[in-house]
Amino acid sequence: MRSVFLAWINFQRRIESMQYFFGYEIAYLRDTGNPASGRLPRYWRLMRRTLALLSSSKPDLLWVQLPPNFIPHIIELHRLVFRGKYRVVYDCHNATFQAPWNKIPFAVWAINRADAVFVHNQEMLDAAARYGIDRDRLHVLEDQAPVFDSALTPARIENCTAFFVMPCSFHDDEPIEAVFAAAAECPDYKFMLTGNRDRAEKKGFVAKAPENVVFTGFLDTADFNCLVLGATGILCLTTKEGIQLSAASEALAAGRPLILSDTAILRTLFGGASVVVDNTPASLVAAFHEIADNAPHYAEQSMQLYKERRGAWETKALPIRDARRLA
Repeated sequence: MRSVFLAWINFQRRIESMQYFFGYEIAYLRDTGNPASGRLPRYWRLMRRTLALLSSSKPDLLWVQLPPNFIPHIIELHRLVFRGKYRVVYDCHNATFQAPWNKIPFAVWAINRADAVFVHNQEMLDAAARYGIDRDRLHVLEDQAPVFDSALTPARIENCTAFFVMPCSFHDDEPIEAVFAAAAECPDYKFMLTGNRDRAEKKGFVAKAPENVVFTGFLDTADFNCLVLGATGILCLTTKEGIQLSAASEALAAGRPLILSDTAILRTLFGGASVVVDNTPASLVAAFHEIADNAPHYAEQSMQLYKERRGAWETKALPIRDARRLA
């Protein structure tokens, strides 16, 4: 059986970390057109590439990451026109069930044509059901902690007593300015913020940041992994409930201490190996000092939780995989 995971992104740790278990090929569709042309032309190009991929790969089982919530329309059109017999699985990020994506006409009907629909946690299971997804198709499958290459060399940052990494999207749920305020009180530490530097500049973050905050831009996977492996601690911060941050799983995989926002999902999944904060500068400053002073203790907790979570994930995923014939 040929299984393909289709995603309209450049890279996604969740997809990579589940590949060994489900055995799919990964097809990242990157738009190479002019970004200034706008969103609709970009979607049109990606739609055409999706149809071309389906025609050339001829999968028996197609995995698709959502959103965008109009991809299921493309899949159903292709299956109708070309009498496609392949089965479909949708892996839904939280935004699938939020505006604007939950306003796409007939998306619920198209998603309910799938053989299985995955969400990332219990809160999103309830959100998916309210959206209209059939309960008998829905499954909770949390992020699997990835495996880091043991041959990688951990990064070293000069002229600091400790350094912290915060993987960023620079979306509104990230308490960036609280991190800046805390960083300004810790001049002996450095803070490496990964992610889209252009977006950070447009939001004014680069201009506001204190001198010990570094914007790395996007890093390739190996460089990012090396940075995480060398970090004193990893900042896994959000102001929203229901978000399961990939950075937390990455921190466990690297055996690094976590500084974690106090949300119900994050505390439940990762609280046992973390210093939990309320996203205020004062709580962040205290967490930075606690991790810097006791890093080996928290690193050991991360490694222990990593082993537990990988085993628990496989135990939960195995009956779903076998019952749905997903490998």
